Amino acid sequence: MQVRAAFEASGRCYGSRRIQSALAAQSIRIGRYRIRRLMREAACESAGSPSSSTPPTAITRCR
Repeated sequence: MQVRAAFEASGRCYGSRRIQSALAAQSIRIGRYRIRRLMREAACESAGSPSSSTPPTAITRCR
C-alpha cells in the first residue's frame, strides 16, 4: 500500500495532506479523504505539531 509506505518514509510524521502531495510527486492520484480513511484503517496516526497538543491558555481563550 503506497499510503502506508509514504507514511513510513516520512518518519511517521506526515498527515493526509502531505502524503497526498508526496504521492502526487510520484504521479499517484488519490484523494485526501481516501488517504485519511486508509490511514485510519491501517492505524497510522501522525505525530502532529507540538502546538496541537498544548491546551489553550486563559489569555488565548479571551481573544
